[in-house]
Amino acid sequence: MAQRVARDQFERRSAQITSERRLWAQGAAEPVHFYLSAIIYAHTCAADIDNTKWLKSQLAESGWFRISVYGANSDKNAWVLVQHADHDVAFQKEVLSLLEPLVPLKETSPGNYAYLYDRVAVAEKRPQRYGTQGRCIGDKKWKAFEVENPEQLNARRASVGLMPQAEYEAIFTFCTLAMVPPSEK
Repeated sequence: MAQRVARDQFERRSAQITSERRLWAQGAAEPVHFYLSAIIYAHTCAADIDNTKWLKSQLAESGWFRISVYGANSDKNAWVLVQHADHDVAFQKEVLSLLEPLVPLKETSPGNYAYLYDRVAVAEKRPQRYGTQGRCIGDKKWKAFEVENPEQLNARRASVGLMPQAEYEAIFTFCTLAMVPPSEK
């Protein structure tokens, strides 16, 4: 599973480097930049689909990768693959229901559960609970999508081991104005 996660992260870092026009994308003409982005996106999608298929078979055979049995790294690695299975929200939702009873037993990371909860909520066009999913709104500025009961957000985040929302939003220094959708500029 570690190799699958390594490929997943490589593809996503490649996309980030390309969108920021660093390293191999630095100074690339617009058609070349478009080509690089398309190739990376195609590889990322193919990896996500392959990883989801593989993980479904593993879960059907053995259930979730409980921390007490497989260790925290396996729990995290499996979560990364589920988190990036956006093409299969039904699967993400199914895993969410597997994880929910494991959180109080400390058999999965509460923070990872929170991220997946929000991912599913956003996909279903519902307010998220923990403010983990959002978008770039300007240079080095990021904002969470709609959140339920925003006045209680930091308490909910703390309950699952996540940092306060303002600190989390400050992490997104890679945001640029070019990443803001034209309709929001």
